[in-house]
Amino acid sequence: MSRRRLRVCGHEIEVDSERQGGEIRLRHSDGTEQRFPLRQVGCAEFLVNDSLEPETVHTLYAIRSGNHWWIHLDGRTWYLEAVPEAAPGTRPGGGLEAPTPATVEEVLVQEGDRVKAGQVLVVLSAMKMQIEIRAPHAGVVNNLAHGPGDQVDGGVTLLSVEPDASE
Repeated sequence: MSRRRLRVCGHEIEVDSERQGGEIRLRHSDGTEQRFPLRQVGCAEFLVNDSLEPETVHTLYAIRSGNHWWIHLDGRTWYLEAVPEAAPGTRPGGGLEAPTPATVEEVLVQEGDRVKAGQVLVVLSAMKMQIEIRAPHAGVVNNLAHGPGDQVDGGVTLLSVEPDASE
């Protein structure tokens, strides 16, 4: 089972989930477990048996985009957001590191710039892919260590984003 921390209707919940063949198993933080027989019938369309009334079948629509899910069931839509434990490529103290050996293509900020959470700060190029390094939180850029054209190893700190005291 994989553990996920989700934000639903402004509340965070923790759930373990696993898909085994034609069934989804959910284990909640209180230890209760639910099993749902599931059959995919379209790109984002599933038939799900009710866990309390197995003869009742519901049509469920699920769309995922990155860490976000929209689930529509019985006329209701839920928006779920995965809560990351830590932003990828971050170090304690706000340092952002290269996830893999790469070339710095663009640096979109300067030291002292105020940035918003999720803002693209640096663009790397590796194996014909563009990798966007984003701010894990609002703050001020410092310790900018590399510029366009620089080759960097995976794990090398690119810059830091110190939390903005005024936010």
